[in-house]
Amino acid sequence: MSGKRLPRDIVNYITVGKDSAQLIFEFSLKDDVSFYRVIYEFWLQKREPSTTDEEDQDQIPVIVSREKLSYSALVEGKWTKMQPIINYDYSSKEVFVPKVKFAELTNQDQNAIDELRVAKKRNFKNN
Repeated sequence: MSGKRLPRDIVNYITVGKDSAQLIFEFSLKDDVSFYRVIYEFWLQKREPSTTDEEDQDQIPVIVSREKLSYSALVEGKWTKMQPIINYDYSSKEVFVPKVKFAELTNQDQNAIDELRVAKKRNFKNN
């Protein structure tokens, strides 16, 4: 999500003999009114090496193939249903889902939508 390049040794998070790994991080957030449980998940997937592209030698051997950010709020002592904020899948044509959150972020501004699409493609190439 940050757009920063992955460290080369991130491949060590994937078990030997496997093609991918899922990492899950849970956070608690509190403001003046509410208490939230936030879960950030992402999947690392080994990149298929290309023997024809000289740039591949500089590429990180894995990609972030999917990211998901969800939250739940504590209301009257009970947790609400976990709600996705962003669900990104690199293989999807959509920049991210749910569409309602995407619409809120972009405010239907075509320039913002185009910038997010370009950023998605650039992040895949750089990572």
